[in-house]
Amino acid sequence: MITVVMFYVSCLAMMGLGTHICTRRSTALLKEPFRSLPDLGHELLPKISHYIPDFLLIPQAAVTAISCLYLLPSEEIALLLVTHGLLVLGRGVCCVMTSMPTCMPDTHSPQWRGQKSAVLRAYDEMVHAPYDLLYSGHTVLYILCCHIWETYLPTVDLFLRVAQLSSRVVAVAGPLSLIAARQHYSMDVAVALIICALMLTSSIPRTVTSFLLGMA
Repeated sequence: MITVVMFYVSCLAMMGLGTHICTRRSTALLKEPFRSLPDLGHELLPKISHYIPDFLLIPQAAVTAISCLYLLPSEEIALLLVTHGLLVLGRGVCCVMTSMPTCMPDTHSPQWRGQKSAVLRAYDEMVHAPYDLLYSGHTVLYILCCHIWETYLPTVDLFLRVAQLSSRVVAVAGPLSLIAARQHYSMDVAVALIICALMLTSSIPRTVTSFLLGMA
């Protein structure tokens, strides 16, 4: 299991490196980095709070993670870590490929920071990277949580059935909220949905997991 954890941490680190590189490139190369590109989803969906996608994601991800730790055998937990690791590794690569203006507000501007509490300012610093576009990491987690409830976790009591239903709702509402909140372009969400569908129906995660567990 230690090899799987090391692989997962390495994937997260590579995603962080990709985010850092794309931020440096975007701020250096783009003349107007906060001038949003035209987007059909932004035109069709009413604008909502910048933080709503996170409010949808955090409770769902926390309940799913805790349920996995208590209800799933270590082999299935390893498979899910590898699956998410591969997905975020691809995200780190994608966000470096093309530098584009962000649709997010400038959360580092004095005007934005002056309107937010210290907690929200710190949250923006840690979570919201405005230039990691093309492939939505939030969407990956929305879909992966739903996949876990549909495929792996039992629904033997009322709490688990409610959690499963919640995961279905969030899997639909979450990606739409990202577009409405202007955290992502519609294209970012579409790319993430396609990659998730391909990865979750592929044998690659299981093959990589078997290899890593065999190394232990």
